[in-house]
Amino acid sequence: MDNELAERQLAIQLRLAGEAIEVICQRLHHPRSWFIKWWKRYHTEGAEGLYELSRVPHTLIDRIPPQLERLIVSVRRRLEAHATPETRYQRIGAPTVQAELQALQVTPLPSVRTIERVLAQHGLTSPRCRTAALLSPNVWGDEKRFK
Repeated sequence: MDNELAERQLAIQLRLAGEAIEVICQRLHHPRSWFIKWWKRYHTEGAEGLYELSRVPHTLIDRIPPQLERLIVSVRRRLEAHATPETRYQRIGAPTVQAELQALQVTPLPSVRTIERVLAQHGLTSPRCRTAALLSPNVWGDEKRFK
């Protein structure tokens, strides 16, 4: 048990025994706001509320299960295999993959953005093509040169 957790538990025990908040804070060398924070947590969450909340990066929490990732890739590859040269870039994107997963009753259903991320990680997307903006002849100076 770490020292900070032991102090929180002692503070709660002392308060439940009738000790004044000011005395508890002096004894443990913590400000009143510290005690109030942990007292509120104790009342809302019980003894479990005295533990520090996790500070795990969101990238680890938001990660989808590997089997769902494999399923997304396999659905995409199946859709590509059924495409003809005329339709090779149609109906194989993330919204279509999501619709296929929904038809397979996958729960929870990943968002379109999550599917796009998985496809990009596996190299199954191509970069978006952006065309240059049309330039008027005035940009180049004298229009008469082009006539």
